[in-house]
Amino acid sequence: SLRKSRKRDKKGESDGNITQLHEALDAFRPRMPDLLPFLMAKGSWNLLKFAVFVLQEKLKSKEPEVEEEIHEPRRPPPVPRAPEFTYEVATDLKAVSTNNPEMSAKYTSEAEESQKKQSGAPWSCEELYQLVRLSTEKFPPGIQSFRLWIVLGTPNRWECMARVLNRPAADVTVMAGKLKHMKQEEYEKLALGQQSTAIMDIRSGKSENAPIFAESPSPIHVEWTQLEQKQLEAALQQFPKGCEERWDKIAAAVPTKTKEQCQQRLKELVELVRRKKAAKT
Repeated sequence: SLRKSRKRDKKGESDGNITQLHEALDAFRPRMPDLLPFLMAKGSWNLLKFAVFVLQEKLKSKEPEVEEEIHEPRRPPPVPRAPEFTYEVATDLKAVSTNNPEMSAKYTSEAEESQKKQSGAPWSCEELYQLVRLSTEKFPPGIQSFRLWIVLGTPNRWECMARVLNRPAADVTVMAGKLKHMKQEEYEKLALGQQSTAIMDIRSGKSENAPIFAESPSPIHVEWTQLEQKQLEAALQQFPKGCEERWDKIAAAVPTKTKEQCQQRLKELVELVRRKKAAKT
């Protein structure tokens, strides 16, 4: 009987344990929200919300606190007054006028007296060099042209050169005429400011039989008339570059000039036009 009671107790205990186990299994059975995929999705969502919250807090901490500034109205700076100066005016001076006829007459008479003193005086190498520069560059001669070039000469050029050289205009024209009949090489030496025995002969007045004159009867600078200039221009247009025996035909169109004179004339005109353009720029 004791054994039966013990077996009965053990059986009752085992039945009670089984029922408790079933109840525990029913109580702790996993639900749908407790599954791993749902838990991972929920955790990711919470992590994202937390990251956004932390970022917002950091941005708020970085924003400086802007305090309202009270702007006071600006006052204009004081303008300093300019000091007043008083000057003493001289009373013993007279106004200078360039239109005073008495002063201009005085200057003219002084210049004439100085030119008279220089009249007939020997020419220095510097004066001869200056005469060449003045007659060719500063006060060039006038050239009349109707179709190709229009180069205006200097009015009263001999008087202008005479004032610069402080000599009478007659002496300047005489010396310029002597220089025109020089040999080409001697004239080039003089234009470059070089000295030679021929220039010394001109200075001493031995120009009539001196070897500085060219052997050919035609001078270096030949005067051209309006008719000859028009004939040369027409021939240059009629016989352009590349034409056979061009200069022979041009010289034939200008009967009073040689081929060399026509070539020299064209060089002079081109050089004068170049100088005029350079002076304008």
